Amino acid sequence: MVKSTIEDKIIKDNSAWTKPQIITTFIAIISFLISGWVFIDANFVTKLDVITGRQTRLYVAFEDEEQRKPQPCIMMTMIYTNRGGKTGTVFDTKLNVKWLRDDKILLQKEFKALRELDNFIMAQGHFTQKPISPVVVLGKSNEIRSYIFIPYETIRQEDIVRNFDLEIEVYTQTMNEWSLRSRYRVDNVSDVWQDLTSDTTFRAKVLDIREIR
Repeated sequence: MVKSTIEDKIIKDNSAWTKPQIITTFIAIISFLISGWVFIDANFVTKLDVITGRQTRLYVAFEDEEQRKPQPCIMMTMIYTNRGGKTGTVFDTKLNVKWLRDDKILLQKEFKALRELDNFIMAQGHFTQKPISPVVVLGKSNEIRSYIFIPYETIRQEDIVRNFDLEIEVYTQTMNEWSLRSRYRVDNVSDVWQDLTSDTTFRAKVLDIREIR
């Protein structure tokens, strides 16, 4: 009986974990979980960011050449960045544009992407609508596109004031969801979009834009 009791005590002592062993095992488990999360995050998650170039061009565009109704247009370069490891797709991009004066909203309209441009700084002439291709962004990479945006709804000449600031919100569509990606400001805009009733010449301006955080 005494021998059996001693053997049982030895077995219990050998099977019991010491405090250093528990701490070491706990740290190993946490490290394993973190490594697994980092691996999944780096290879199986899409992390899309959208920023714009430093300048925008304000001009006019014709969506319908036959009716020839000029509308304000905004030309911007979009940089789609994927920080994750999984390929992401942007199906569409749109703008929410606010005309401001003294930070008071005078007019607010949504703008759709009409067509893609190679270089909006040098773009000339009238533009007709063509399908916008989805932007496929591979993991750990970026894609650059320049677009011309026009309003979904017709804007009348009398709705546009002569001097104003612009606030531009950039939205992207992934699957069936629209997400706000970034916000920008164009200050001290004047002498543009004042010739929507003209049949010949239209003023254009290339202006600096700044991000609102």
